[in-house]
Amino acid sequence: MATYGLFVGIDNYPAESGFTELRYASSDAAAIRSVMINTPTGLNPATAILLNSETAKSPILRKTIVDHILDLATLAAQDDTLVFYFAGHGFFSEFSEGRGSYLAPVDVTPHPRDGRPHTAMALSVGYIRQELMESSAQNILIILDACREDSTRMRDSHARVSSGFSSELSTHTRGQKTEAGRTSVIISACTPDSVSIEDDKIKAGVWTHCFCTALDRHADQKNREQISSKTVFDTANALLTDFKGPAQEACRYPSPLDAKIELLHPIQVKATAAPPVADSPWTNLRKEIDHARKRIGIRIGSFEPPTKTPLLRSRRLENLFGCKRLYFKLESIQNTGSFKYRGATNAIEKLHEEGKEPVIVTSSAGNHGLGLAVASEHRGYECHVFMPENTPQTKITAIRKYTKHTDLVGADYDACQAHAMEYAEKRRAFFVHPFDDPYVVAGQGTIGLDLIDDWNAVIGDDEGLVEPNYLIIPCGGGGLLAGIGTVITNCWQNTHIIAVEPDAVPSLHTAIEQRTPVRVPKQPTIADGIAVRCVGKNTLDCILNFPSVVDVWRVGENNIAVAMLNLMEDARILAEGAGAVPLAGMIEKAVERKSFFQNQVVICVISGGNVDISSLSAVVSSGLILQNRRATFRFTVMDRPGSLLDITKALAEAKANIEDLSHARYRHDIGLNAAEVDVRIETNDAEDAARIFGELSVNRKFKVRRLQ
Repeated sequence: MATYGLFVGIDNYPAESGFTELRYASSDAAAIRSVMINTPTGLNPATAILLNSETAKSPILRKTIVDHILDLATLAAQDDTLVFYFAGHGFFSEFSEGRGSYLAPVDVTPHPRDGRPHTAMALSVGYIRQELMESSAQNILIILDACREDSTRMRDSHARVSSGFSSELSTHTRGQKTEAGRTSVIISACTPDSVSIEDDKIKAGVWTHCFCTALDRHADQKNREQISSKTVFDTANALLTDFKGPAQEACRYPSPLDAKIELLHPIQVKATAAPPVADSPWTNLRKEIDHARKRIGIRIGSFEPPTKTPLLRSRRLENLFGCKRLYFKLESIQNTGSFKYRGATNAIEKLHEEGKEPVIVTSSAGNHGLGLAVASEHRGYECHVFMPENTPQTKITAIRKYTKHTDLVGADYDACQAHAMEYAEKRRAFFVHPFDDPYVVAGQGTIGLDLIDDWNAVIGDDEGLVEPNYLIIPCGGGGLLAGIGTVITNCWQNTHIIAVEPDAVPSLHTAIEQRTPVRVPKQPTIADGIAVRCVGKNTLDCILNFPSVVDVWRVGENNIAVAMLNLMEDARILAEGAGAVPLAGMIEKAVERKSFFQNQVVICVISGGNVDISSLSAVVSSGLILQNRRATFRFTVMDRPGSLLDITKALAEAKANIEDLSHARYRHDIGLNAAEVDVRIETNDAEDAARIFGELSVNRKFKVRRLQ
């Protein structure tokens, strides 16, 4: 049983941090490493990597940390222990505006708006834990020194969530969480100043030196044999839970060289306070949505900004589901064919408003890239759009009309995003996240404002309508849901919001279940526009903090195809797979319980209409077959003149219209003097198909079986 460790200390602190006056061994990481090596934890100089600017001979880079983490995970075998230590000194809350835990090395691209490192490119604690948990190690220990773990957002949300979910961030550690017999502990050491408003959740004054005290306690024993990692974890966890003493005292620990290393604490120097959370555009998202409505309505020259799309009522589909009313919010007819144009335009207009003219980079499944390319061209910004290799040609062609900087990289969206972020870092360009950017989400939120206006017009002719019963929204990365939900949950308090995602990529369902963004496996889906394997952290925060709980429905591919067909045929709406998932959700729910939507008022957001024409016929054909409106029969007949006439005559008598016919002869598996004829016909429904098959089956001039 071995213990491997990585100790990261960013020791080139900026002057404004207030920490340059402190002097450690060379960094906190060096001091803690010395302590752990000199105690019986299984660590030794060969297995405890120190990563700071002194050992690396250069500033610590994001890629360097990632490479070491991956090497660490590769080294560990079963029963081994992995330790990751990072000295942040306020960089977590300062750089992530108090909304999460991120490591921000010096090469993380600064955000053009406020100069802070871009959190979309920083390393999240969740990512580090995930990579380490994918190793074979039995125990994982993550120590975040002087960094604030994200706990505030969980405070009230759990009281609103149905039973089955428990807060993992309600105390100073996540506790010992066992997964298949493995232990993962995250210890977050905070300054009392930074958690003064969170005393009920985090014990102020608890420091990493408490953990070191646990190691020292074992080091004082005469028996220097290696102590099990579980014993160390148990003792450290107990100290962190019960610690009452002051954090300000300096502590001295022995080093391997027998020198005395003084480990001071940032509480002894007045550090620059993190900016108030109230300054965050995420916290002020509702106001940002109002600003976005003004920005995206700017019309200059021939530029066509996003428009207010109609709310269309469909009486034919109302009858199908038994709804009192069924409406579709048609973002599919937005100027670029998708709601993404709103958020992209708001993000570009915000940069223009601030007087910035950066190079724009983004990753996109198509719709966001198109919206950003159009908005960037209007303001004269250079725009680079990265798309997955399987992006429909329709979307690629549309984007290339507005920017020559397009690249097809990666097997899926997530791989594409990694390439785009890496390119943005190299170019020092501005990365516009397709769904986890506050100004993008604010732009999508203007749909909520439109819906309020639309609804006020609707209730004018029916005083019995108070609020819709259901608002159904597609979800991929969560930007559309976060934006609309921010408006609607505060206006329509009795409206039940439902998010729908493809069953092939259940990223939101998994994230809500585990209370954190999780990268899920991906299977092929025709809803490519929302095939995102991991929802945004900020968008998930918004969703978890809605005043009411959001339900998540997962829909299968067959029902997405049927929904696309129904929208075309019954509502005259051309919707792509991602845009049709709200109706697909209604179809699946109605199968589970036929009366679910009886006398209910429902609004579905049809998010996009950029359908790949080359695949549309396959979708229509699939939808017709699934609805039993198309059937294929295989006839076996004698190979003689008049056999085809017998088949067509029988079909005519059964009142079946032939769509296609193929004739096979001289095949070794058919038999001598025989032939097979495949005929595809139109049918009204399952009963009609069964009737036709029954009439054909009694005909003695041929044998028949149904293929579809």
